[in-house]
Amino acid sequence: MNRMINEIENCCEASSKATSTYSSMPWLCVEAAHVYATNGMVLAIVPCEIHPEDTSGPLPIEALKRARKALSTFDTSTLIARRTQVTFSDGATVPRTDNPEASGISYEPGIKLLENSRNAAGGREPDLCIDASLLLRLAKALNDTKDRSQSGRIKLWFARSDEGAFDFRAVLYAKAFGSACESEGLIMPLRA
Repeated sequence: MNRMINEIENCCEASSKATSTYSSMPWLCVEAAHVYATNGMVLAIVPCEIHPEDTSGPLPIEALKRARKALSTFDTSTLIARRTQVTFSDGATVPRTDNPEASGISYEPGIKLLENSRNAAGGREPDLCIDASLLLRLAKALNDTKDRSQSGRIKLWFARSDEGAFDFRAVLYAKAFGSACESEGLIMPLRA
């Protein structure tokens, strides 16, 4: 893999909570030239450059972090995802402990869902453009930090016309997710 994948591991579950390799590590698919990551609630699919020696299978998160660290020092960082280990440009290695054939991992349902969603969008303009970091900031500001189960969740309402159509250029009204919490806020629309 020659192109670095930006923190795709954030879409995976923490190893201590993961129920399977499927949700605990990103997955390299050589045939599609993509890296996939999911936690069951979000799915990220990122294109990557394939090295001739790459093999499909799970990518250890430590390998992705190490490659990003190397990129901060050097202009390029190549990792080769061989069957049993990931090898870096400088010769360092990180083991790939899971046997790809034995794991039975398939991202086909997620890929099909993505294709259906892409087709439904039909090349039209996006329905919403938002700075997700603002959404997270607002969620943290509105929710009780003691209740970690709700800390990143908020409810959103879009302004609507009299006919009921969404006005995506208007502000988004937000409320804390917990039913007992009355915190609320707004997210301003992105300016072109």
